[in-house]
Amino acid sequence: PRIYGLKMASIEASMACITILLKRVMRFVIGITLNLMRYLKTWDKSYKKKLAAPEVPAFILSLIHKKRSFP
Repeated sequence: PRIYGLKMASIEASMACITILLKRVMRFVIGITLNLMRYLKTWDKSYKKKLAAPEVPAFILSLIHKKRSFP
């Protein structure tokens, strides 16, 4: 659609970002759910590897711990 004005363009861009984020989140949730269902049905180790959480880098963990610490 045609967009007139910066305000309407910013609204359209925000809606596009929200849509993309929702699509990615739903794809992630559905993928995890399907892998879990397949793993529980077959007990195949390949599905268990897909369900494993990725390793979080140490610098990200330190940032999280710094924000949680109380003064």
